[in-house]
Amino acid sequence: MSKETGINGPTITVDHINSVIVDEQYHVFAGTTLTVCVLTLRNGFTVTGESACVDPANFDAEKGRHYAREQAFGKIWMLEGYLLRDQLHQSAATAPVPIEGKPGFMTYQGKPTTRDAYCVQPGDVIESAGEATYRTVIEGKAVEFKAYEQVNVGDYIVYLTDSDIYHCRADVFHERNIV
Repeated sequence: MSKETGINGPTITVDHINSVIVDEQYHVFAGTTLTVCVLTLRNGFTVTGESACVDPANFDAEKGRHYAREQAFGKIWMLEGYLLRDQLHQSAATAPVPIEGKPGFMTYQGKPTTRDAYCVQPGDVIESAGEATYRTVIEGKAVEFKAYEQVNVGDYIVYLTDSDIYHCRADVFHERNIV
């Protein structure tokens, strides 16, 4: 539980909203009391807020900026709240599900991922380096990897970590990745 708010679950905070704002600009239209605030978010999206007063004699530029920013800030709060709620919904929707007829097995949703991989080229030399371990040279550097079937031109050598590099057939790699 948060000591400040008394809230148990995820929430949006003023600090969070301020952390996504990377720029703010203000404009007062000539001959009016209309003040517009444009807040730019870290992803490049912009949000606007505006303020105006009924009687130009009451116009205060500082207050105009304050109220315009406050309105734009509230819009960001709504957007960030929507994003958080969607993330919570996605997490719940992807919770593991038991598989009927396969006791103990669960269906898990995969995470979106990127892979670092090298496509085996004609002329690449693949040498055995032990049981299910092979070696090749990629851009002048020796690379050892695991392979449990023949490595062919067009197949991929997938790099996860320095100690987890493996062979993946071209058809399997293309099925699982955007190439």
